[in-house]
Amino acid sequence: MDIIARLTGGIASPLSKRPPKVKNNDCSSRELWHDYSIMEFVPGSDGVTPKPIEFYSDKKKSHLLSVVGIDNKDLRMKIYVDKELKGLTSVIERNSTENCGESPNECMLKKFSAAILPIPPGKHTVTIEWADNGLIPNTMEPDMELDWKAHPKRRFKWKREICN
Repeated sequence: MDIIARLTGGIASPLSKRPPKVKNNDCSSRELWHDYSIMEFVPGSDGVTPKPIEFYSDKKKSHLLSVVGIDNKDLRMKIYVDKELKGLTSVIERNSTENCGESPNECMLKKFSAAILPIPPGKHTVTIEWADNGLIPNTMEPDMELDWKAHPKRRFKWKREICN
């Protein structure tokens, strides 16, 4: 069964190149496939709703997809494998003034939304979508306000590692 790791309590060492360890993960030995790079959600054809990001995998081995929101603390993501929702990145309380720059480790230390998702071997379509802006401060309600006209993109970093 695929799992999504919610990193709400995970802390990465500032010297670490990897996200916090995932419990129940059968991928203890890894080889870097694609190091962290920046991706961004941009408005779709309606000028408001963000376009999903897709990639295709046909690896013979399982791999791990690590994602973490960067810049401002106002992005949560849904992750699908073959159109089946596999999970969400960790819950955050929206704070658009809190910034972590582009460092995945700094962003995880500041508890920005992040996740690690195992992708099974074989041919798969992986889709990452905007879920919400995090929780409305002092509530348990997701902030669904699409203020994409004022702030037309949201960025995150992702990396992929092959399981050995």
